[in-house]
Amino acid sequence: MTDEQRGEITKLCREADILDKSGELLTRQGAHERIDDLREKARNLKNSSSA
Repeated sequence: MTDEQRGEITKLCREADILDKSGELLTRQGAHERIDDLREKARNLKNSSSA
């Protein structure tokens, strides 16, 4: 995982209101998949909050 990916995971965990997962050991591909998942969770939380 790159430092940029780690920072993105930290930010998205905050936005999705879940425990920070940036300390996990992930490959670049694994981090990419985690980021996609967290983006979806953050989007869903934002949409449910504004409904």
